[in-house]
Amino acid sequence: TDGVGASVAIINGQDVIPVNTSWSILLMEFIRAVNRYDGKAVSDEDKKPTLTFTAYAVQKSASIADAAAAWALVKDLGTSDIFDTQTTGN
Repeated sequence: TDGVGASVAIINGQDVIPVNTSWSILLMEFIRAVNRYDGKAVSDEDKKPTLTFTAYAVQKSASIADAAAAWALVKDLGTSDIFDTQTTGN
């Protein structure tokens, strides 16, 4: 978590939302995972591998010893509308 602290997320270029350190790390790793699809749509089949990639990256970034803790963070992301909004633009 070197250099990662509380941050803000800017949604659709207009909404500024404060986020704590754990959400900062989660969003940073999720964006990295989604950026692997640069120029391509992320399909429903791509969701699970993207969330898996994110969970492993969160666990490594945050030095989380328990994989279940990393998955708990990612589960929130995977069950929220943010995944569909950020990957499909809907």
